[in-house]
Amino acid sequence: MNKYLLTILMLFIFQISYAETPKILIFGNTIRLKPHGEILPIAGPALEKYFTNNNINSFFTQDSSMITSSNLDKYSALVLLDVSEGVLNLEQQVAIENYFKKGHGILAIHASISAGKDWTWFQDLLGTKFVDHAPIQNGKVQVNSTDSHFTKLNQSWIQYDEWFNFTDPIKAPRDIVVLSDETSYQGGKMGLLHPIAWKLEKDNGQFFYTSMGHPSDLYTNGENDFLKMLLSAAQWVMNQ
Repeated sequence: MNKYLLTILMLFIFQISYAETPKILIFGNTIRLKPHGEILPIAGPALEKYFTNNNINSFFTQDSSMITSSNLDKYSALVLLDVSEGVLNLEQQVAIENYFKKGHGILAIHASISAGKDWTWFQDLLGTKFVDHAPIQNGKVQVNSTDSHFTKLNQSWIQYDEWFNFTDPIKAPRDIVVLSDETSYQGGKMGLLHPIAWKLEKDNGQFFYTSMGHPSDLYTNGENDFLKMLLSAAQWVMNQ
């Protein structure tokens, strides 16, 4: 086989492999220019690279015009990274709702809880609201799940992050995946059972939210327990 035919064959094999790789759209956008508007251009591309390096073909964008039914259908899952209220219009919200009901997954990270302020459907998925957060500091994270996606993680670790408090405890049918240990940091208000990541199966779709993920270096300083959790969550929302 000459070099030309070999090159064509390898390109064909690569295209087939690429087409079969699960795809994730990572969407990040916010009305808060500081700090999240500064964090997104750093964290988004880094998360895209991490997922792609772990065999989940990903694409990061801050362009809300990409949130359409026809475009979302190209992806296996949607990541909402620090998406605030005031970003998605009604048509875009409905597109995401229909996408979810078709059996796709949504992984929401950190400040994306605020998207529920003007989006009732998303607020119902979350099951609680943001109250305030403790200062950024080290805190202990504890995995609280029997799901095989998450039992493979380190069952506890120390993380430098912003620690959210919520209005309501997380209740069934939502499954708590990760807790924070309030004795390990200052400013917790939820007590011994302080969820900081949970999942929900509803309307054919899979939803995962974590309040962790504020500092940009969580995404850029190499593989860590937080990124491993996001990878497991991405695999879970895609039914992998």
